[in-house]
Amino acid sequence: FDSAFMWERGTPYFGKHTTYEATPGKVLTVPKSLFANICSWEQMNFFNGQRIRKDIDDYYYYSGKDRKFKNLITLIENNLGYSVFQAIEKTKIALSSEQEVNFSYHKMEIDIDEQISLTTYEQIIQKDVNRIANYLEEFLIQNNIDVEKIDSLFLTGGTSMVASIQSLFKNKFPHITLNSGDNFKSVAKGLAYSGYLFEE
Repeated sequence: FDSAFMWERGTPYFGKHTTYEATPGKVLTVPKSLFANICSWEQMNFFNGQRIRKDIDDYYYYSGKDRKFKNLITLIENNLGYSVFQAIEKTKIALSSEQEVNFSYHKMEIDIDEQISLTTYEQIIQKDVNRIANYLEEFLIQNNIDVEKIDSLFLTGGTSMVASIQSLFKNKFPHITLNSGDNFKSVAKGLAYSGYLFEE
């Protein structure tokens, strides 16, 4: 969800749609594929290569030093990806109880202030919600699980609080009261407890 939100609402603040003129009279748009790599903060090491850094510097120069594209350079040079995603996570969590919230980020001259409605957010994440719904359906079928025989359901993690996810599970399991807890730390704890499974 956070990656989808970053693509739709975050990347425009970092220069998506920026145009540049490397050859007089020939105006091009910076490749959108460049911005796919800032939609997951752990993938931002993509920008460490000398070739890609030179390309970015060239885009910036030939864009007339576009202000929003400069935000991308600031993001990369100062490793701000994680902090941007913290702001996105905060927005997601706030929308679990509000109809409209402010997506806000202010650091090192990067300024983001945009009102995000719950309706807009749900449109952004709809494809991912559909994937989850399809996976859930496949899981139940493949394992011959009778929905009516499930008597307890526990959701955890920040994403489980999203209204679309709550609706998905309530509609699929109308006879069960959804339980949740420790939404913001449980996933990290689970990974920590199961760490030995990944040791060689």
